[in-house]
Amino acid sequence: MRRNMNLFGHISECEKLARSVPGTQGVVFVPAFSGLLAPYWDPSARGTIVGMTLKTTRAHIIRAALQAIALQLNDVVGSMKRDAGLSLTSLRVDGGLTKNGLLMEIQSNLLGVDILVPSMHETTALGAALCAGLAAGVWSSLDEVKAVSLRENSWRTVSPTGSPKERAEMIAEWKEALKRTKWAKL
Repeated sequence: MRRNMNLFGHISECEKLARSVPGTQGVVFVPAFSGLLAPYWDPSARGTIVGMTLKTTRAHIIRAALQAIALQLNDVVGSMKRDAGLSLTSLRVDGGLTKNGLLMEIQSNLLGVDILVPSMHETTALGAALCAGLAAGVWSSLDEVKAVSLRENSWRTVSPTGSPKERAEMIAEWKEALKRTKWAKL
């Protein structure tokens, strides 16, 4: 979206642009650029933006793209919950996109659980570094590593604020948009 469509210059602009509109005005973005992956596994699917009108702006499209990220994760988590027969009480996240507060709010609202966002966003890299330190003898036990990890990282909680009706409407629009991705003839 940044390189090929020029919708924004830097990733840090996305949240501000997406927050400049109260919603997507019915725009749904399905980023199936290489087909749809889990839980759909459809290689013929292609990326789609549906619901655009003459009043659609790039802010609506960017907000729809953020919602798509959250909706994709919602689908995967739903599949995992069904397969494992477990419920989700909270979700710890990491990576660069966790810096986007709006995305974390949308995700929390969709999943209906608290999202725990680390102050150190790249916790996967931190974990790898801590494991390397343990292997190299910097720390002598997992308890020492755990103490360092907990000391170096604090968590911010994002709680759901959306209504079940809003959640259901967003998911229904997403499911309808998914039907329109069957484009490629393989």
